[in-house]
Amino acid sequence: MWTKKMNKRYHIWMSLMIAVWSVSMCMAQETDSASVDTAVYVIVEEMPRFPGCEEDENMSGAERQQCAFMEMQKYIMKNMTYPVEAMDECVFGTVHISFVVNEDGSISDVAVARSGGMFIDQEALRLVKNMPRWIPGYQKGEPVKVSYILPLRFSLKGGSDCSTPKKLLKAGVDARKKGRFDVAIRQIERVIKEVPESGVAYYELGITYSKMKQDDKACEAYSKGEALGNKECTMMLKEQCGGE
Repeated sequence: MWTKKMNKRYHIWMSLMIAVWSVSMCMAQETDSASVDTAVYVIVEEMPRFPGCEEDENMSGAERQQCAFMEMQKYIMKNMTYPVEAMDECVFGTVHISFVVNEDGSISDVAVARSGGMFIDQEALRLVKNMPRWIPGYQKGEPVKVSYILPLRFSLKGGSDCSTPKKLLKAGVDARKKGRFDVAIRQIERVIKEVPESGVAYYELGITYSKMKQDDKACEAYSKGEALGNKECTMMLKEQCGGE
């Protein structure tokens, strides 16, 4: 388990990527008595923005949006805590958070639109839920609800045991040796995702499934490794899977 001292060995970057806005727009809902604009827009004449850039009256709209974006980055960097469990299990990636900026600038409907992995999803949700009130979006001079999608990238670099596929594979093997098979599977599969031509990763994946008594999955991994030219996978196929 990670300690604060071990945690300091990590050089953690968390980069914030600007949201990509869809061009579609929700239609206003209607009641029995009258048509009321309760739409949640995705594009409006004046987009909502993170607070902190209201004092300089000489800013253009684009400059104010850029300033607000920088203020949001500062908030994220100041308040983000990389989950210890995520470090321990080499969890990193991008979490897409969806939310609505209401007419009064409050944040609601915060949800994970696309998961980045266990633990970091929860941290991303916490950061967005705790944001201060935004400057609301405006359409035809009136404040309106606007939907927003914010990608948050969590990265482990520098001294991290997960910073390269090679280190991540070693971390997976170490987890397997400790009997933490679920962690080992996640780490080794991440290596395969990043380096699909890695025959040795398929070999380690097969070994892990063998330890878990999941022979069918082990043989499948060995077969894929053999196709990539890994001789150890060929040997395991003959010994454990009845290969020729």
